[in-house]
Amino acid sequence: MKTPLVLFLLGTLSACAGAPSKNVNRPGWVDGDTSGTYPSAKYVTAVGNGASRESAVQSAKSALASSFLQKVEGQVSTESKSELKETTAAQSSGEAVSKSRSGVQISTNIQLRGAEVVQFWQDPDSKEHYALAVLDKLKVRNSYLLDLNRMKDRLQSQ
Repeated sequence: MKTPLVLFLLGTLSACAGAPSKNVNRPGWVDGDTSGTYPSAKYVTAVGNGASRESAVQSAKSALASSFLQKVEGQVSTESKSELKETTAAQSSGEAVSKSRSGVQISTNIQLRGAEVVQFWQDPDSKEHYALAVLDKLKVRNSYLLDLNRMKDRLQSQ
């Protein structure tokens, strides 16, 4: 009687061992949940990912910059060609060909004063790297106010 129970338990355990497991160590910020450590009232956050740690850092900084400014350029080109032939017997034939091409390019070009990459994580299954970039709103504000006051002082002393 004990043997079937032992075999059942061994079978169940081996089936569980082979089952894919969800990564329980995955930080919440990877999926955008930064409200606990970096609340949106105080921080601007962005997550980047890539095949390497450095590409994840660049992706996070780019995502952070794009939350402030994006330059969108669109290009559309059209080429039309038509041909009409008419015979002396008043029969006409022809064709028309039209080709169009379009593209959109999105880029950011902004200096992020005070941006920091504060956390990293690598998915053990896919080997994808993740980086969390943050910008403290109060620190950035104070930094710009300090620059503004310096410029005002310089203008007033002239």
